[in-house]
Amino acid sequence: MRVKSYQVLTSPHAGPADEHARFIADSFAYLGFVFPGLWLLAHKLWFAGVAVLILQMLATTLMETKGLWLSGFAFNLALSLLVSLEGQRHRARVLERRGWTLQTVIVAANVSTAEAIYYGSIEVEEEGPVTHIPLPPAANGPARADAAALGLLDYSGAR
Repeated sequence: MRVKSYQVLTSPHAGPADEHARFIADSFAYLGFVFPGLWLLAHKLWFAGVAVLILQMLATTLMETKGLWLSGFAFNLALSLLVSLEGQRHRARVLERRGWTLQTVIVAANVSTAEAIYYGSIEVEEEGPVTHIPLPPAANGPARADAAALGLLDYSGAR
């Protein structure tokens, strides 16, 4: 069974158990790969969607220019990969800038299971494939000395 992690965000005027919480999967967006600009627009990411559509038109123009077909194709492929790999995270960042709060990250097989875990109708198993992941300390909060580091940077941004 394949599992995904889901970021749970709640609106600025709602509590942690908000029934309108957004569950954003941290996964490859297949439609974002095939239709990057339209995928961004469908998720109300207006600026990024229009920018990607303009860049796709530029890539198409490059592909029609003699001798630049490969460059245009590579540019279009790079745009598609960028949107499909980072589009979901961009959605979450935009919501956070609009005042939404990241409540938790849930690992589950599908979004309905993640919703059931979040709203409390399923108990979380300690050793099972469905678990809660504790959030790191907030960027503007106090940094813990014992916080784990991801890669070269720890949560406070120090090296």
